[in-house]
Amino acid sequence: HQFHMIQSSHSRTSHEVITNYASKNRELIPIKPVLNGEPPYEQIGYWNEGVRAERSYVRYVAWISILAGANAGITYGAHGLWSWHREGEVFANESMWMMPEDWRIALRYEGANDFIRLKKFFESIPWWELEPNNNIILNNDGSIVAASTPDQSIIVAYVREAHSFDIDIPRCNKFDIQWFDPISGKYENAKAEHEDGTFLHIDQNFWNGEGVLLVCKSV
Repeated sequence: HQFHMIQSSHSRTSHEVITNYASKNRELIPIKPVLNGEPPYEQIGYWNEGVRAERSYVRYVAWISILAGANAGITYGAHGLWSWHREGEVFANESMWMMPEDWRIALRYEGANDFIRLKKFFESIPWWELEPNNNIILNNDGSIVAASTPDQSIIVAYVREAHSFDIDIPRCNKFDIQWFDPISGKYENAKAEHEDGTFLHIDQNFWNGEGVLLVCKSV
């Protein structure tokens, strides 16, 4: 096998599963690329819970997957499309996964475009060099997932709920710092300043929602 493919499952704990599995797979020898081959499908029911996986959670798991170490790839699934479900037909697994919509409707779920935006974001940087690095976020309560290149010339941090935070990078280095909106695909310059000469303070993004911080060392 040339790579490791893991499944984070169709559950509300999918983000925890992929974080754990990605870490374990990256520790295996020889080291091989890791990808999440089956994150939760958009609008699928969580296993026997009667609650659907919304677009926002599917997007969250996708970003977590890449930054937690499964950065060789990600798949997108839409409930109803994978089974080519047609309205009025019986769905044998309704008790587990809930009734899907017609595949023509599932084909237009907006979550697919979230994955396109994710792909374009990572194609703009050397994604293959990224390694999980949550420790670079000071006093991280677990709400921020981060990765960086080994020399920390590029740092990516996914922030699910908007708030300010600090990054452990020295003042001697100069960086270009931007916020990326994973819903619109737009970039905005981030407001950041060094405090006490030891860490970089990042103000929350301007749209007061989830965001991705991109820090690139200036050439």
